[in-house]
Amino acid sequence: MKLSNTLPAEIFRMALDSIMGHKFRSFLTILGIVVGVMTAIVVASILTGLRQSIVAMIEEYGTSNIYAFHLTTGFGEANREERSRKPLTEEDAEAILKQSDAVEDITSVAPQIGSFGDGFDDNLTYEDKNYRWALTDGVTPNYDKITNLVLREGRFITEADNQQRRNVLVIGVNAADALFPNKEGEIVGRVVRMNG
Repeated sequence: MKLSNTLPAEIFRMALDSIMGHKFRSFLTILGIVVGVMTAIVVASILTGLRQSIVAMIEEYGTSNIYAFHLTTGFGEANREERSRKPLTEEDAEAILKQSDAVEDITSVAPQIGSFGDGFDDNLTYEDKNYRWALTDGVTPNYDKITNLVLREGRFITEADNQQRRNVLVIGVNAADALFPNKEGEIVGRVVRMNG
């Protein structure tokens, strides 16, 4: 009975003596444990943030959308066969919509021209302000509903804008902040030039 009562106290005393006798080794051990735990926490945080970013990106483009391209969407140069393909047209989009009986619940088709190769180097200007490397797209009026766009102010392109070929421009948050600093609520109706 006496042996079992003194054993934990003796073990604790021996451990404490060992730590005090080898202070530098003990410090390095504790440092290694702290660095290891912190590294695991940082990696887990980065992975969680990356996952949330990817989910947000997918939700932004719509989780039930299908995108069709006349070229592959990968990086690098297109091969000869890809370069000879004709671009998809609005008639192609209408044909997809007409043949949508084969696929359930196709409600709309929104042709898009621009950011996937053709329109990345656009320059937006307003008075003396300049926004370079604007990502631009030519879209149809139903594009905002398909891609879940939320506007900070103003409205999206309408069918009347499209039919009358009005010069209408919807700019993103980064472009708005660069061209109209501290002018929130005063942007709608301003003339912004693109590449001009």
